[in-house]
Amino acid sequence: SAGYLMCQDEHQLCGTVIAVGTPAFMVGLWEDVTKSVSVRMRLAITMVGGLIGWSFTGYSLDHLHTPFLDDLLAFPLVSIALTCFAIAGVANSINIIDGFNGLASGTVVVSASAFFLLAQQAGDAKLMMACGILIAAVAGFIVINWPGGKLFLGDGGAYLAGTALGWLAVMFNARIPWISAWA
Repeated sequence: SAGYLMCQDEHQLCGTVIAVGTPAFMVGLWEDVTKSVSVRMRLAITMVGGLIGWSFTGYSLDHLHTPFLDDLLAFPLVSIALTCFAIAGVANSINIIDGFNGLASGTVVVSASAFFLLAQQAGDAKLMMACGILIAAVAGFIVINWPGGKLFLGDGGAYLAGTALGWLAVMFNARIPWISAWA
């Protein structure tokens, strides 16, 4: 929330990252508290994040710099479905590695830092700000967790960080299309 307030001109971009992550955070927090949310429900809710991001911005994975796939992604339904699947995949992968104390947060910081540097090279200050806010938020957790690695992000934190990272990747692909999607 503090990061969103710092965005100033980038409110739409930063607000979208928050909107994409909120359903995943809520279902993850509910799982942390009750241990009663099914895997299918968590997967479906993380996919909803991609749908929310697309509806707010129109961004989707419409190219991957691969001839056959790019032809398929020309169809909006395919592009949106892949976007939702990719967001859920990143969110769930971060949740899986959260079991190794501190590894998920480090992975998010390293990945978001790579996006930050690529956005800097492309001159996209708004995307740099969104990446920087995610880096700062997760780095704050790392500072608290250092050196013992005794804390987990929990499902809520891991899903939030994962969906935010996944959405940054989608925004990167949409806003800076001349850099390879595989980067």
